[in-house]
Amino acid sequence: MVRLNSKCDKEFKVSFINVLRGNAGVVIIGLSMFFLGKMIVDPVFPRFAEELGATPFIIGVLYSIEAIVYTLAQIPGGYIADRWGRKNLICLTMFIVALSYVFFAAAVSWYMLAIGIALLNFAMMHSPAIRALFADSVPQQYRGLAFTLYRLIPGIVSVLALPMASFLILRYGFVPGVRLGYTLLILLSLVSAIFFTVCLKETLPSSQSRLRKIHPKALVKEYVRSYLATSRSFKGLSLTVLLISISYAICHGFYILYGIHVVGIEDWQWPIVYLLAFVVYTVSSIPIGRMIDVIGRKPPMLLSAILYIPGILIFINAKCLVECAMGYTFVLVSSSFFWPSYMAMEADLIPSRERGKIMALMNVLMELPYIFFTPLGGYLFTLNPIDPFITSIIIAIAAYLVALTLISERKTKPQ
Repeated sequence: MVRLNSKCDKEFKVSFINVLRGNAGVVIIGLSMFFLGKMIVDPVFPRFAEELGATPFIIGVLYSIEAIVYTLAQIPGGYIADRWGRKNLICLTMFIVALSYVFFAAAVSWYMLAIGIALLNFAMMHSPAIRALFADSVPQQYRGLAFTLYRLIPGIVSVLALPMASFLILRYGFVPGVRLGYTLLILLSLVSAIFFTVCLKETLPSSQSRLRKIHPKALVKEYVRSYLATSRSFKGLSLTVLLISISYAICHGFYILYGIHVVGIEDWQWPIVYLLAFVVYTVSSIPIGRMIDVIGRKPPMLLSAILYIPGILIFINAKCLVECAMGYTFVLVSSSFFWPSYMAMEADLIPSRERGKIMALMNVLMELPYIFFTPLGGYLFTLNPIDPFITSIIIAIAAYLVALTLISERKTKPQ
């Protein structure tokens, strides 16, 4: 037994080193710096918008603007990532990200937030480039652990931001404290952009790195051709992701409003709820990542349902901060089962030469629901705060049934 444990520990250390070397480590470190600032402000953004005059419906509209611009940026972003290069796109747009947060820090109304959101999500056209570069840089047998670390390590670092958010709100007041948080985020975004520029290495072959003039019809045909060439399992995976994204979108941004206006917790306490949930998420993520590599991608994806649905039910029936944190913890930990499983399976099923385009297309599928369903969630919230969460459960059940019936996991050749 001792020898077996020693062997497992050694294999885990080898896996860990193989994941973090080279570009993959650079991406994780750069994103960690960025998320350290981002998590100071993201958990309280709906309340910040509310303080600047936004109603729940307008908050939904802001998330809709985010999704519209993000979606429109993904198609050219994926094409550019496959033609001009992953690194070039990532480095250029990270500087635009830093600029966009100036509008958040200086906002005096939700209209300025809308401008900042639009610019930020235009810059997010680098998302398929980051994921494609990361997938290019990690061997197939380590992808479950790799994509877990891709989400986990920036998350661990960003945990430090949550007590900082509570401190800034308590020390300076809610709105001034959040403005200071955005100022810190601007600085960390610039540091991250410089780090990527210096340390990343291009993974796109030079023979493939040619950026031609983009003709919209030809671009659409290229995306359609790439998607139709994918397997039946990948099409089932894409439908599952679409439905899960709808279930997330309809209550996105309303957890904090429910916690404050219905459960009755204080503004400064919400980062604590998020912190408690994130600690459990962090502790559970590493074994889940190894599970994905050992037993396959599909079983952990289905297991996420066991946490997500009860988590929502606990949250909407919460009477205090602890119960609120317990429900939100279940919801957050469920994502550590689903999203790394999806990302690993996606990387397994897509050839390297098509990753930029297909990952951009998947980003579109994940964001489209936020255009329509987050404003709908805001409208439902004004009618009855519980309605968006119940609707989310119904749609999530449909998503897991699709995954169970349409996704067939088979061994794939390393890509």
